[in-house]
Amino acid sequence: MAARRLTSFPGVETTLLPGGQIVLIRPLRIDDIGQVRTIECLAFDDPWPGEWFEQAIASGDICWVAEADGHLAGYLVAMRERVQVHLANLAIAELWRRRGLGRLLVERLIAYARVSGAIRIRLEVRRSNNPARALYRKLQFRTGRILPGYYRGQEDALVLMLTLTPKSETDKPYGLV
Repeated sequence: MAARRLTSFPGVETTLLPGGQIVLIRPLRIDDIGQVRTIECLAFDDPWPGEWFEQAIASGDICWVAEADGHLAGYLVAMRERVQVHLANLAIAELWRRRGLGRLLVERLIAYARVSGAIRIRLEVRRSNNPARALYRKLQFRTGRILPGYYRGQEDALVLMLTLTPKSETDKPYGLV
């Protein structure tokens, strides 16, 4: 069973996950950064500093959080770059992994990118991050090239791309900017 959108209004979307959890997707706020950093530090060996999240919010980048059961469970940060969207950061709290939150956030980004006129979404992923690679593969991302030593000179990144079909009236960004 796929996630099912329950409600939506500018800036906020409520979705029911297949497991029955209600998830709220909303813009990332400055007061969320402490919780986001906790997830970030547990998810990555080379976490973003809090200032990078502040800069992303201040510059109007695409910054969303997913709340589940009243807790911040994940987040996404992406940047609009001319004709493409660059998915720069995505992490889900360990307790909430493998429940569809990452997919939900990326699907919302895909819908937003289509409606905003982007022709592709680009991202970098660690070669060793098999769960993320599997998610992106399911969503039809394709490997473009390899960036040797991208992660602190220690691990290669795979550049993944999703070519978007022309925007459709059925794809709605639901005010999530």
